[in-house]
Amino acid sequence: MTAIRHHDPVTPDVGGPHPRRSRWWWVGGAFLLLLVVTSAFILGRGGRTETPVVAAPTVTVAAPPPASSVAVSASPGAVGEDTANPDGCLGGSDPYTAILPAQDAATLDVAGAAGFARAAVRYMLIAYPRPTDYNVVLPQVFVDPSGPLAAVANPQPAQQTPPDGTTDRYVRPAESTYVAVVLGDKADVTVAVYLEMDYPDGTPPNVVRLSQRLLLQAVDGHWRIASAPATDPMPPAGTGGVRYFPGGC
Repeated sequence: MTAIRHHDPVTPDVGGPHPRRSRWWWVGGAFLLLLVVTSAFILGRGGRTETPVVAAPTVTVAAPPPASSVAVSASPGAVGEDTANPDGCLGGSDPYTAILPAQDAATLDVAGAAGFARAAVRYMLIAYPRPTDYNVVLPQVFVDPSGPLAAVANPQPAQQTPPDGTTDRYVRPAESTYVAVVLGDKADVTVAVYLEMDYPDGTPPNVVRLSQRLLLQAVDGHWRIASAPATDPMPPAGTGGVRYFPGGC
């Protein structure tokens, strides 16, 4: 199975490309390639990196099939009946440590599913530096962790990587969006976030929008990831059931 992602800088360059800027564009592309490989293998299938600007090159990577799947019989754009707002910072602001506390705190409704999904996306898609506790975290957050664990044990490195000292951080939390539906013990959630790659020499950062769909299942009172299907770009807030997180990090 293949996973396809598209990427763009959120803010395009103005005027002719500066040689230094052009060089970092390709470094940014390498970053996205590594991000694609990492997230595709961790989640079993790829999501999509997309922005509201122009189309960009496509990168295709092989990914193992999901260990399990959940069939949700309602439209993924439908939002559940409960009116509670999700916590966009569930589990804390640190993407490396928030996922397990978010899983413990998430209620088994739309708000809880959306909050846990955002914490999971922040953890899975951070790349510089990569999380070091996959072996501890993945068995606790996946319904069947065997595929994700095998994938992270044998990562496929990108052909080119950013320089040492490059870091990721999530930005524009007020623009983070989600769409979610819960049916019984299953949930279908898509989350969109903005991730910024910061270079060690002060070159202007590269910001990309990341969307990832997660199919969740309640196991022993907690949400777990059953699969992560290929993900279409997130529609604008206010359409198709898409809402802003009222608070995020």
